[in-house]
Amino acid sequence: EVKNESSVKSEWDHHFAPGKDGWGLLADFHNRVASAIHKKSPGVKVGGPASAYMQMQVKDFTLYRSQARFIEETRGQIDFFSHHFYENAGTAGAYARRGDGYSSYLLGRYEAILDMLRAHMEKVDHVLPILVTETGSLQNGREPSENWHRLYAWSAYLNKSMQRPDQLDLFIPFIFLHMPWNPHSGDAAFTPREDVDRPIKLDDFEPSIIASFFELWRDFDGKRLPVSFDQDWLDVTAVHDGRRVSLAVTNMGGQQLALDLSETAKAIGATQARQVRLNYHGGEVSFEPETKVDPAAVPVDVNETTVIRLLLPEDAPLKPDGQLTLRRHYATETAVKSVAEPIQFLISVDSPSKVEEAHLLIGLHRQGGIHEPLEVRVNDTQVEFAIGDAAEFSEYFGTLEAKVPAALLKAENDVTISVQKDATITSVQILTTNSLSPSEN
Repeated sequence: EVKNESSVKSEWDHHFAPGKDGWGLLADFHNRVASAIHKKSPGVKVGGPASAYMQMQVKDFTLYRSQARFIEETRGQIDFFSHHFYENAGTAGAYARRGDGYSSYLLGRYEAILDMLRAHMEKVDHVLPILVTETGSLQNGREPSENWHRLYAWSAYLNKSMQRPDQLDLFIPFIFLHMPWNPHSGDAAFTPREDVDRPIKLDDFEPSIIASFFELWRDFDGKRLPVSFDQDWLDVTAVHDGRRVSLAVTNMGGQQLALDLSETAKAIGATQARQVRLNYHGGEVSFEPETKVDPAAVPVDVNETTVIRLLLPEDAPLKPDGQLTLRRHYATETAVKSVAEPIQFLISVDSPSKVEEAHLLIGLHRQGGIHEPLEVRVNDTQVEFAIGDAAEFSEYFGTLEAKVPAALLKAENDVTISVQKDATITSVQILTTNSLSPSEN
């Protein structure tokens, strides 16, 4: 990364200097540095802008337009884009704060912003990987509640990021493993043992509660599996290694859940369900190692990310009978203000006849929430959109989704959208799934 967090004035004063073109100078600086490094070391990847404060909607999306300009003006020069996402202090229980000014990213804003950036990359033919090079919580302090803010944010961002392997190449939670300058502060994952004067070896350290993050995610690996569920504000990533299916589940809604995985377990021949939990109870952060649970009622608390494993017999490993490909097809127009007439978007889809399942995703922003139903047509066929609880937000910035009959799709698709006054359509995409042929597997 060329320069840290230069999207903000404190790191790049040109943004507010009279007569200066801050974003133009920033793009030029990245291009110059990238050119010099590539000339000396062609294999080194160079990128940026390592953005802080990813509130794309401020000043009627002025910040987004600056980011879009950076994408355009670094075309052909840099190798990746990078951004930082942090939850503001005091945003535990985000869903309960939806009508009271919640302004961070874990209730849909993260995904909506990533879609805006990717759509503009498609428009200007500068599609690069996105690196999330810092993420976590801005909550200061070392009390259990403050540690919990960090832990739940790291896991929630990680699980959401794993939904986008086509966009994100790297994810880094901002975790201090060890702090030599303040080793016993309580801010690091590992603390030197009291009986060690010069901690050097791994055995010289003891894990703090922060290290539970690594235990939650230990051995979460394997080949990806598709998932489907009917529950708002839930994120699920599933992988398998043949003998077990691992599911990472994040509950950002406002209710405790009891997940019924009994039919899934039965379908794959699982003999047992086990769960790892990292949570906050009674004023303390609680870590529960892998424990047997009832697959018909797996508990997930509000703001919790948990890992659930379905174990298969040694002599009957999971053998998927095919392979799927998932693709996002974006309209090139972004941050479009609502008007009196329906707004038209064009979306190209490769090989529409091969698509087996399709969804239309519409990113939306509006102060005061979305109260009026959307009117949406795909190739002159009406598609019903439920707005869910979008009316309950003091500032809604997220994505609404509806299934689209695959037979409706064409190579060029006309999507028309009517939405409430003062709303902004941030991006529009068609998400498609189809099976790969045996020759493609």
